[in-house]
Amino acid sequence: AISDRREAELSKNGFLPLIHRKNSDFAAFIGAQSLQKPAEYDDPDATANANLSARLPYLFSTCRFAHYLKCIVRDKIGSFKERDDMQRWLQSWISNYVDGAPATSSEITKSKYPLAAAEVVVEEIEGNPGYYSAKFFLRPHYQLEGLTVSLRLVSKLPSAKGG
Repeated sequence: AISDRREAELSKNGFLPLIHRKNSDFAAFIGAQSLQKPAEYDDPDATANANLSARLPYLFSTCRFAHYLKCIVRDKIGSFKERDDMQRWLQSWISNYVDGAPATSSEITKSKYPLAAAEVVVEEIEGNPGYYSAKFFLRPHYQLEGLTVSLRLVSKLPSAKGG
């Protein structure tokens, strides 16, 4: 069996140890740290947020949205005439998952609207016609331990011209 101290050491280094649940016949994964070493800042709140941002639940939830946004663009190649059209459509779609008042929402509302904030920025890539750079700023909040910063993902998206 792995001690709590050893589990914390392994988790801090990006491993997911399977530990025995005390007084039961069950085992569980307690920590969910990625192999990314979080940055350390002078501000303790910034360091705490960097630690949370490197945890798998945050990465998985944010990456799922980014993956789906990319699938939408793939399926709609040629539908958007301009960069602004793509940005507006993606922003409208992601806004369907944003909780307007996350601080006061019930757990049911938070489960239906798992993001506290979301923004999509689509920009043309200079020197690469037919492709856009999309930045997704997502702040998940449902079942996540007080994350207060957005996670940013950057993706290259084809336009109708770059197909």
